[in-house]
Amino acid sequence: MGKRVRYLGEDEHGRIFYQRNFTEALRPFLNEPRSKHKVSLGVRSLNASAMRVWEAANRQFETDVRAAMVAKQLHEKKTAGKFDRLSDNLLKFLVDTFERG
Repeated sequence: MGKRVRYLGEDEHGRIFYQRNFTEALRPFLNEPRSKHKVSLGVRSLNASAMRVWEAANRQFETDVRAAMVAKQLHEKKTAGKFDRLSDNLLKFLVDTFERG
């Protein structure tokens, strides 16, 4: 029996797509505010190529969520008048995230 793959849907033409929803709380903090991350796998049945597209789409979703969480935390601290010093790790993460965006 095949492995179950999460976050898949099928459009009206039978093409498979990856889709995950962003939480309401994170949506305003995404680089492009949206409710979901949806990527066509370009196939009607799963194969190795489609799984590589799925893996890339999943990595991008996770990256977007992490970046939005950091942005949300910074916003909350700024609103509360509290600031942290930027650590080397946080600064590197922010630069890497926004250079890709």
